[in-house]
Amino acid sequence: MIHTSLRRHQTGISMIESLVALFVLALGILGLAGLQTRTLTETRLTNARAVAVRMAGDIHERMKLNTGALNDSAANGTPNPYLVGWGAAPAGTNCNTAACTSAQLAGFDLAQWKATLAASLPGGNGAIYAMPGDPTAFGVVIAWTDNVSAQADGLADDDNPFLVTTDVANVTCPDGSICHLIRMRP
Repeated sequence: MIHTSLRRHQTGISMIESLVALFVLALGILGLAGLQTRTLTETRLTNARAVAVRMAGDIHERMKLNTGALNDSAANGTPNPYLVGWGAAPAGTNCNTAACTSAQLAGFDLAQWKATLAASLPGGNGAIYAMPGDPTAFGVVIAWTDNVSAQADGLADDDNPFLVTTDVANVTCPDGSICHLIRMRP
C-alpha cells in the first residue's frame, strides 16, 4: 500500500502575524502624523518671521521717506519721533487728510505700522530703539505670540528667549512671545 502524506496548505496568515503587521503600520502612521504636525508648526513660524521682516522693511521705508524727522531731531537735540516702546502708538494727526510736520508724520507712520502688526501677526507688537553711540541706527524688535511652547525651542519656561540691552533702553521680548530683531540705518 502506498502511503501518501497529507500536506497541509496554508490558506491565510495567522492572527499574530496580522497583529504585528497592524502594529508596524500604526507606528508608521503615527510617525507621519507627528512629522506633518511639526512641519505645519515650522511653516507657521517661518510665515510669521517673513511677516516680521516685511514689517521691519515697512517701517524702514517710512523712516527713509520722512527725512525731516531724523534731521529735525539731530538739529534740535530731541529724540527721534520714531522711537517707540511696546503697546499701541499714540493717536495723532491723520496725515492722509491733513498737512503734517515731520514729527506728526512719524506718529502717523507708527500708528499705521502698529495697527498693521496687530492685524498681520497674532498678538503682533513692535518696539524701535536707538542704537547706542550711533543716533542714525535703530533696532526694530517685532513680537508675536505663538501656541508653540518655549520647550520646543529647548528653553525653560522661565527663560526669556530674547533680550536686548542698550544704553538708552532695555528691550525685552514680552513673556509668551517670539521676537525678531533687525538693526537698520535709514
